[in-house]
Amino acid sequence: MSRNVAIFLVLVLISSIYLFLRLSHIDTIEFGYDQPRLATQVQEYLRHGNFLNAQKFALESPWGNLSWGPILIWFFAPFIAFSTNPVSASILVSIFNLVSVLAIFVVGYKFFSLKVAIISSLFLAVHPWWIVFSRMIYQPTPVVSFVSISILITFLALKKKSKFIIFLAFLWGALIQLYLICFSFVFTSFWAVVISLKGISKRYFFIGIVLAGVIFVPSLIYYRNNNKFGSFFKSETKFEDKNMSIIQRSADVASHYFNFIGGGDFEYQLGYGYKKFSDINSQLLKLGLVMKFSICGALIYFAIKALKEKKSFNKLLLLAWAVAPVWFLILFKIPIVPRYFLISLPALALIFGITIDDIAKNGWVILFVFPFLILWFAGFSFSYFRFIENYTYPNGFLSHYSDIPYSFLDKSINFIDKDALGRGYFEYSLSNDAKRPFGFYFNWATAYVWREQLKRSEEYSDFEAHYLLIYSNEKPYPGFVKLNQFGPYIIYGVIDR
Repeated sequence: MSRNVAIFLVLVLISSIYLFLRLSHIDTIEFGYDQPRLATQVQEYLRHGNFLNAQKFALESPWGNLSWGPILIWFFAPFIAFSTNPVSASILVSIFNLVSVLAIFVVGYKFFSLKVAIISSLFLAVHPWWIVFSRMIYQPTPVVSFVSISILITFLALKKKSKFIIFLAFLWGALIQLYLICFSFVFTSFWAVVISLKGISKRYFFIGIVLAGVIFVPSLIYYRNNNKFGSFFKSETKFEDKNMSIIQRSADVASHYFNFIGGGDFEYQLGYGYKKFSDINSQLLKLGLVMKFSICGALIYFAIKALKEKKSFNKLLLLAWAVAPVWFLILFKIPIVPRYFLISLPALALIFGITIDDIAKNGWVILFVFPFLILWFAGFSFSYFRFIENYTYPNGFLSHYSDIPYSFLDKSINFIDKDALGRGYFEYSLSNDAKRPFGFYFNWATAYVWREQLKRSEEYSDFEAHYLLIYSNEKPYPGFVKLNQFGPYIIYGVIDR
């Protein structure tokens, strides 16, 4: 077997693992608040948008700053245009995000070794946080792929292949528009290029900056016309202790960072259900502590080696990328949530691969640690998915940092349709508001499904059939009877008037 055929088969295997982990539990794909909110704006853009007015479809963040740029709308537009079904669109997004793993494989193979390529790409493919966020219609979803491609192009550009610098500047602009915390990655990348500017074509670099500037034109028009320049930089820290010292803040950020890279901090996703999850998976989580210390140890080992080595610019750059969100979150006191550390994963995957490869040169036994890590990551993800699917949700949705799977809403709407027909009703009203049960009072998810996917009318005609679809921690309107429950959604109705 030739080397090229072997590499192709390895890529097929890694890609298959990536896709299997994302498509085997599609009922857990989230679509609760942020996802339908974004999907609705994309639909509005597809109907009424153009290049120059694209910014107005990018909504403000929950704490008031305009952290989304038009690139977010443009990225998701093809997927939503292909299918209004949230699961179908999310599956297409997850297939696109396979490019993150392939890009890291190329970086590992081209600039380090085949062993590094295999270990690094597998690490990224199975990391639990990337599994969760690689397959939804959400702001941070494209970030890891864009960062991975940026790392590849940066290394190629620094290797005196100057034409790639055009695409790099464009990606910087796109990343800043996707997620403001990506500024830390872009800032690090920019200085790496500036330091190496002698070997890079200034003409290509300038052309790239101009192209990047083009995608900011809709934003500048919108900010000018709506006096929103101040909002872009505004970031209220209403969830944070403003009196926290820089040392306390640093310790807090570091703690969350090390938990994240080890596949932890899922309390943010599971909320009040985390205790139940940890009780069910106590042995798995104990083993996870070993894995977390292994990854953290690999990062520290790599940092010491890179700082000692001469001519290790690429390794130092990887280290700088891996810790970029840490200093950003310390300096800018915005709420700490695990998804902010997603931009670290591509560099961290390469660091882990390089470290394992380096240690293995003194004894192959270290390579046997890696399969256990891969199996633990996969095992944790499957345990998490099973829990999400089977939990009773006594207190409504789990966490303000996670969203409800679409499958629960889909099952609820299908049940209501069948129940209404079984009772002889061809039309009915549906509400998500327990205080306003008659008529159509929807949350973002139900509104999207009703309007965009089902294409149903919301003209209220005093229907005899009325349904309430509310969370399990909410009290229903008097007179409604509980009919069924799917996840945190409880269906109430029908009453005759």
